[in-house]
Amino acid sequence: MASITERSRKRLTPTQRRELHRASRRQRTQQPRISRRRKKRLSRAQRRAYRDQLAQKARLSRRQLKQIRRRLPQPIHDVLDPLEPAFTRPTYRRFVLLVLEAILTTGAHTIANLLRCLGPLAPGDPSAFAGVVGVTPGVGGNRGGNCGGSIC
Repeated sequence: MASITERSRKRLTPTQRRELHRASRRQRTQQPRISRRRKKRLSRAQRRAYRDQLAQKARLSRRQLKQIRRRLPQPIHDVLDPLEPAFTRPTYRRFVLLVLEAILTTGAHTIANLLRCLGPLAPGDPSAFAGVVGVTPGVGGNRGGNCGGSIC
């Protein structure tokens, strides 16, 4: 069997090349175009309002994590509190939630599965929880090792 390089290649005449080019241009013009307009920039007041909104969401999520931690029974504090110096305060609070949910969850213990089971008890952005075990590159150091998205 002849390889691709050994096969003779039929050359196109200039007229055939033009026709192919026109056909491809016609096909491209029939496709919907993506708008190239730039997004309107926010005014200073709009940026400030947006930053305030993000800060308010962050405060709410910190408050919820703090309340959840306060409601935990004392035996859980006895077991997990010695690990607290290894984490920053917000990371530790997320870590406690993930550990408790890992105990209760059946099946694969991936971050996404744990967060799905936690539902509204997991305040904040899901990426913040992924950083607890170091799944996200550059976030959370190398605490989780190479787990591949699961809690080992």
